Formats: sequence, structure tokens, C-alpha cells
Amino acid sequence: DNIETVDYPGRRSALLAISPVLKQMDPYRRFQPSSPYGGKPFLSVTQGNAHNTFFIEPLFKAICASDMTDYHTLFSQCLSRFNSELPLMGAPSFSSLKRFLNEEQMFDDECLRFHTKNNPSFEGKPYALLDTQMQLAEKLLGDYTDRDDQLFKMQYIQYEWVRYTMEAYRRNKWFSSGTLFWMFNDCWPANGWALVDYYCNPKAGYYALKNFCRPAISSISREGDVYKVHVSGDGFAPISGTAHLYVQSMTEREPLWETKVSIDVAANTAAVVWEGAVPLPETGAILICDLEIPDQQRYRTVYFPCRIRDLGLPKQDVEVIEQDDAHIVLKASAYVHAVGLDGDYCFEDNFFPMTPGEIRCITFKKTLDARSEGVCVRCL
Repeated sequence: DNIETVDYPGRRSALLAISPVLKQMDPYRRFQPSSPYGGKPFLSVTQGNAHNTFFIEPLFKAICASDMTDYHTLFSQCLSRFNSELPLMGAPSFSSLKRFLNEEQMFDDECLRFHTKNNPSFEGKPYALLDTQMQLAEKLLGDYTDRDDQLFKMQYIQYEWVRYTMEAYRRNKWFSSGTLFWMFNDCWPANGWALVDYYCNPKAGYYALKNFCRPAISSISREGDVYKVHVSGDGFAPISGTAHLYVQSMTEREPLWETKVSIDVAANTAAVVWEGAVPLPETGAILICDLEIPDQQRYRTVYFPCRIRDLGLPKQDVEVIEQDDAHIVLKASAYVHAVGLDGDYCFEDNFFPMTPGEIRCITFKKTLDARSEGVCVRCL
């Protein structure tokens, strides 16, 4: 339909204010006059662009009403042609929380609720933003052992959600052609949607977005007993390298099964580079793919057949081998699903998994108005 014949909220501002400026400044550029726009009704997942509001209410209902054992199915349905608003919740870093909450307030749910601005349409419903965030983190990651553990899991859930979304959108290229996250930064101290908090400290979702928006990534999907390794590239050059696929036990040091495959994927496309059966038990192990491409840092993705809380994650923490004011060296004695580095710093990488015996050196630099002293390490 011609946009001049379609009625929608914001029609006057799009046609009378924005459209003339665009025609003058960039007359050959087509534009969407609204977000979302396209399809009948609006919010179509097969035409035009969509908001995640198309999925968010039924997803929030499922989070609060179910045990989330089928979260793979729930999350995989959140696809559209182009997602122009994708909100993913996550708590800020501990160093930031301590700047607007004292110790007593950090243990007060009502105080945290005050700093979690709820969507007005959710008022009076059983899936307010904070309640949904707390339930999702606990149902996927495990019962809270204390407030520290709870807040860390409420941070990491944003990383996991961004990871899952970006891998799904990129391996479904070109059915899905992109997504815009809501939102980049906070204009006040808060717990909510932003990827960077009020104090300019990157949140878990920021590190996920940085990692999973690399020019080339891999991801793993499962259809029945068949596992598929996808490689997705957004560059203008073909992708060549090696994919190392292995099953990592939660109790054993060496992989239970592994294979290496050479990959050769055309430019600006997504392809399945390997598929087959994998001896992955339903609990107690995880499937990992390390993608090695020349001139790009090794990329790692994981697939777990059950909820993370059901994996039987080892309780060992990582060892800090070396640390100064610019880098930290870590070593894992067992599988660690998420290593969280906390402080007023921008880390080279964060909330990443580590395998038994692996050593990682992470560089970092202070963020704006940094006040924390040193780096705190937490593990999931």
C-alpha cells in the first residue's frame, strides 16, 4: 500500500515532518515511515519490520507460568524479517549498583523494583519486568544461593538472551535481515534494558553483542537427533578456516567426543558446514564449537540440551594467575560457563565460558569517572 493511504499512529509526523527532509537530503533513499511498519496487521513477522513487542508479552507469560525446560522452542520463535526494537533485560554491574544503592538497599526487592522502570502496559499483571527478570534468571541458571548470586545471574541472563537472539537471526539470513537492540545506554541509574549503564560501564549484553556481531560467527542448532553447525558471515570475502566441535563433560577434563571440519562459506551468507549425530547426553555435558579463521580471534559458541541449571556445573572458580591495572590472567580448573569480571572498566571480553586447563588474558581500561579499585571475578 502507498503510505499516504494507510492510517497509523505517527502518520502525520512521518509524512509531514520526516519525509520532506529525507527527500531533500537523500532523495534516492527508501525509508520505513514507522516502526513497526508493513504487513497486515502491523507487527508482521514476514513483511516489513517488527518490534519484539510482538513476542514479549507471550514470552513473559511463559517465563512466569512454566519451568522453561522448553526455552529453546520459545526463544527460537522470536524471529522476524527485521526487528527494529529488541528489548533484553539485564542488571548493571555490581560496581554500578553500589553507586546508587547502599548495602541494605541492594538486599531490598522493593528498592530494586523502584529502580526497574516497568512498562506501563505490564502494571497489575503477574509479569512485571523485575519479576520476569528474576524468574528467568533463576529458572534457567539455578536457585539463588544469596543476593550476590542472584544479582550476578540477573546480569548474565542478558548475555545469554543476546547470544541466543544474534545467533538465531544470523543463521537465518536472509529470512531475517537484521535487528536493532533497545536500548544502548541508560539516562539514569537503573536496572533494565540498556547495554551500557548510567556510569558508562558495559553490561553483560554489551559484551554479548560485541562478541556475536563479529564479521563471522558459528552457531549450533538441533533438529531431533541431528545437530547442525552454522557459519554466518556479513563480510564481502569468503570465510575459510576450521571448526572444532567437541562435547565437554562437567566432570571430565578431556572432551567426550570431538571432530574438526574445514569450512568454506561464500561471502555475505550463512551456511551449514557440518551436520550429524553427536553423543551429547541430556545433562552433564555441553557441546562447544570453536571457530578458527585467519585474522580473526577464535570464536566460541555453546549448545546445551537442557537448562543451564540442569547441567551440573562444577563449583570451582577460576584462578587469577596475574593481575595489574591493565590486564588479568585467568586459568580454569574445570568447565566454567560464565566468567564475570566486575569493576568500572571496559574489558576486552566478559561473561565468557572457559574449558578445563584453559588460560585467558583479558585486557581492560577504566571507564568514565571510574571509582572501583581492582577487578572482582565471579563465576557461574
